[in-house]
Amino acid sequence: MNYKLAKQLKDAGFPQKANKNSGIYLDRNTVVKPIMKPSDLMPKEYTVIPILEELIDACGDEFFKLINLNGEEGWHAEAHNFKGGKIGKTKKEAVAKLWLKLNKK
Repeated sequence: MNYKLAKQLKDAGFPQKANKNSGIYLDRNTVVKPIMKPSDLMPKEYTVIPILEELIDACGDEFFKLINLNGEEGWHAEAHNFKGGKIGKTKKEAVAKLWLKLNKK
């Protein structure tokens, strides 16, 4: 996931809880894997790159399905009740965009 999308999630209120499978942007160009749970040792400003499971869970009951659009075209993540969907190059990108749509203020 690129920095721009990760930052959009953060700014929209996506939980910034890193785990051993997450990535963390320390700045716009530096990605690290946490070797421990975030603590006082972590920089004050960081942006979490959530894993796919966290994104799907965050969509809650609104998440309906994830469809492969013939490889190069990407993935389509859909919500229940005709709330639409979002397309991304990867599964994670599509679901992240769906979460943003469902949590638009």
